[in-house]
Amino acid sequence: MASRERLAVQAATVDVAGRPMAGILVRLDVLERKFYSYRKRLVGGFYAYEHVEETRSVGELCRGNTGAHGVLVCEGKPPVSGNLIIQASLVQEDGRVSSAHQSLWVPGAPHWFDVEDSDRMDVLPEKRRYESGDTTRFQVRMPFRQATAAVAVEREGVREAYVVPLSGQDLVVEVPVQAEYAPNMFVSVPAVRGRVTGVPPTTLIDLGKPSFKLGMAEVRVDWRRYELKVKVTAERSVYRVRDKALAHIVVRTSDGQPPLPAAEVAESS
Repeated sequence: MASRERLAVQAATVDVAGRPMAGILVRLDVLERKFYSYRKRLVGGFYAYEHVEETRSVGELCRGNTGAHGVLVCEGKPPVSGNLIIQASLVQEDGRVSSAHQSLWVPGAPHWFDVEDSDRMDVLPEKRRYESGDTTRFQVRMPFRQATAAVAVEREGVREAYVVPLSGQDLVVEVPVQAEYAPNMFVSVPAVRGRVTGVPPTTLIDLGKPSFKLGMAEVRVDWRRYELKVKVTAERSVYRVRDKALAHIVVRTSDGQPPLPAAEVAESS
């Protein structure tokens, strides 16, 4: 996700061997992706969504040559909000064009996401890993302009629960991370939308009736505190059948310190 006032992008160029390429002219373009949806009634009283996806070019964000490390840094104000695609392209010496793209979300105007006909929706964490004391940020991809969400933090049961309002202009839920959530936690977000005013029901169809969607996401917590870095080095690079291999095992914590004396090593072959 990016802010409405600032969009920072880094483009890296490498050759087929993975080495950085300096002095390469790179162009960054912005594309906007929109979903147009409508709801219809099916046989048996069920409802389904129909979607049309539109992707259009908004304009050029910037262009320039990569630096000594093969990286071009570009900053600017997003031309539009919503679901954007940043496309980086360059022209090779033989005239062929190489390109890569990355999607991101810019909050601002109300946005509609492509959803399924089921009662599920996507809840996407900003990162997959957090430490205690951090604040997690989740993007709730609900198909409602306004809704009420009951956010629950689950770890061997429900640890925290609270109710927050959600809007199509602000689809982010923040949850503080506590140490007792380690090694992982689940955040569930059921979003409930009440009856839509101005859409009266008829004898056969009721498109304005209350609706809900449920999403859940998992994040890792405090893995750095329990993480061990293991390095195994063999005495020789080649062994024959029935030879005995001698290996040296070095174990360090995430901050480079030796583990506790009671630590054990499990060997398998």
